[in-house]
Amino acid sequence: MTTDSHTQIISAARKRFQHFGYTKTSMQDIADDCGMSAANLYRYYTGKLDIGSAVLARELNKVHAACDDALSEAGPELSARLVAFFHAIIDTTRRQQRQSPLLSELFVTIVRIDPRVRVEFVAALKKKLTSLVTTAQENGQIRPGDPEKHADLILVACLAFVLPRLIIIEPLGDPRPHVAPVIACLMAGLTPISIS
Repeated sequence: MTTDSHTQIISAARKRFQHFGYTKTSMQDIADDCGMSAANLYRYYTGKLDIGSAVLARELNKVHAACDDALSEAGPELSARLVAFFHAIIDTTRRQQRQSPLLSELFVTIVRIDPRVRVEFVAALKKKLTSLVTTAQENGQIRPGDPEKHADLILVACLAFVLPRLIIIEPLGDPRPHVAPVIACLMAGLTPISIS
């Protein structure tokens, strides 16, 4: 597959999903927008799910990039870095929802069909959190332990700040003000006890 064809297909599909939604877009619609036959489109992708997953991967990459930007601007303290990290996820997800509500529903639709997308997204976030925890342990900010287990704990406690559906429907209200108190509770449990 040529890079140009790949980019053309993903761009056309993204526009279609953005305006009409995933369920109302057909392979023929995408093929027409690319100026090719549906049969030719199937040479590049096995089906609409495959294309939807590729479009979603690009959207989720925007979330990862926002997290990286937020971390580069946050101070050295783990608590500040975690707050910035989760605020970046919330803010990017909300911005995507406001700009393209049908496109933001793509995550929910694709995950229902192919849960691996959610698993991969969360695994990538966990990898970033594990790195943050490792650095904080090396700096003596938090007690020693398995960084992956600490990252799991942080993710479980912060799922409402991670999963797009929960950010969008806000079951407990605006999640943003809850980030710092949740992080403070986590930090209290992870911070070494000083002996005087």
